[in-house]
Amino acid sequence: MDLLEITKYGIKNLRIRHLRSTLTIVGIVLGIATIVTLMSIGEGVSQEIESQLDAFGTDMIFVVPFNLETMSSASSMSMSTSGKLYERDIDYIEKVPGVEETARVNYGRASLRFRDIDISSAIYPADEAMFEQFGDYFTLEEGRYYTDSDTKVLVLGNDAANLMFDEQKIAPGNVIYVNDEPYRVVGVLKRIGTALSQQDDSTIFMPYDQGKKVLADYLAPGEVFAIYIKIRPGYDADEVAAQVERQIANAHRISLDKKDFSVITPSFIKETVGTVLDLLNLFLLAIAAVSAFVGGIGISNTMFMSVLERRREIGVLKAIGATRNTILLIFVFESALIGAGGGMLGLALGYLALLAAGAFGVPYILGAYQISFAFSFAVVVGVISGLIPALNASKVPAVEALHYE
Repeated sequence: MDLLEITKYGIKNLRIRHLRSTLTIVGIVLGIATIVTLMSIGEGVSQEIESQLDAFGTDMIFVVPFNLETMSSASSMSMSTSGKLYERDIDYIEKVPGVEETARVNYGRASLRFRDIDISSAIYPADEAMFEQFGDYFTLEEGRYYTDSDTKVLVLGNDAANLMFDEQKIAPGNVIYVNDEPYRVVGVLKRIGTALSQQDDSTIFMPYDQGKKVLADYLAPGEVFAIYIKIRPGYDADEVAAQVERQIANAHRISLDKKDFSVITPSFIKETVGTVLDLLNLFLLAIAAVSAFVGGIGISNTMFMSVLERRREIGVLKAIGATRNTILLIFVFESALIGAGGGMLGLALGYLALLAAGAFGVPYILGAYQISFAFSFAVVVGVISGLIPALNASKVPAVEALHYE
């Protein structure tokens, strides 16, 4: 028998035993659909994060009032890992060579009222320099950015302007009451619209000095929630960050190993994100292994039963000249067909699952790599799972096999 005859023969046998073949394929379908869905979402999340990191650029570093290194260690949770940043820290930061510009940002909650709707929401007082530093990320849709000399004005993220107040649209010129004080909206930002930007799209910004009064009950005098630093061209962000660390530690009169703040660099963010993505990939490999095991057991069981049921058929084939290799190829090809059929249906089911996830804003990328990997994986599982039953079938003596009904 040549390869074409083996192909036709294998397809015919699967059609005759279509119910068992269908039930076997279901196990592969679910496994491949799971692999396709998770791989595509994992790739989508990865690219989503990378695109947002690119939007921040490689010339920005951030100072926050807690130690990320000690907070990441479970054994050190009992230690003090948070402190406070103050406006006077900026004087030390600006002495560091390579620092081009700084921006102060605070955070707190306030009561807001627009027309007859009252809510409590986070607000972010920030220097106008922040909009310059993140000009590619926070872009205007209407109006203008505020200036440091403005008083009682707001700039709203797109969701804050369109969804926060029961979907009542807020435009530049409208008035929102913050802690019962009237504030005029001067700008509305374009929607960033990524799965990881929901908080940014809902942000309410106000001038830094104005925010100090609004958040007086939340913050100590001169306290700053975060400091954004833009690096001069030609300077290395990691080297500047190291000098900034030393300056703030000296200002706080503490050693670097007991620092109560963190200086976050682009390389630190990428390393942290890379660690998370590596864990995600390990999780996907575990899912793939489980899927392969479950699907493989189903195929092996089907092929073992097929060998037992078709012993007389095997004997006839050998009696008319089929070799052991031919018998082996017949059964391996049938198991590969089961894997391939399950792979194609699994791809279709995975694609539908991704469409449903995408409707809820979950990022995903279904490309040639994901498709080829999933289909190849299904075929390989089919071949490996059918190999032992096929070997058993090829070893059945012709005379003995002909005795079976």
